[in-house]
Amino acid sequence: MSQYMVSMNLLKADPLLDIGQLSDIVTQKILPSLDALKNLQSQGKVIAGGHPVGQRYVVLFMEAESEDEVREVLGELPLSELGEMQVTELKSFEELQDPGKSARRGLIP
Repeated sequence: MSQYMVSMNLLKADPLLDIGQLSDIVTQKILPSLDALKNLQSQGKVIAGGHPVGQRYVVLFMEAESEDEVREVLGELPLSELGEMQVTELKSFEELQDPGKSARRGLIP
């Protein structure tokens, strides 16, 4: 299983929106997504994550079989409607030390 770093840029959650629109976004998109992300974390899918203070994006680290799985799981969150998602696969420290390890791992039945 691979690990992925994900950033979700919340372009549509502009703090300059009128208070009614911003309130709707928080109650209908952000809060339900936070509950879902906490559930994913308790299931071991989300390793860690959070909201960088003062920024309009969320960062999380996930474990999944593929980038497609990451996009599928996070695409179901209401939060995904607020902007764009960037998914980057991470190489483990062990793989960086021994680049042939990931190739050999694929050969082991």
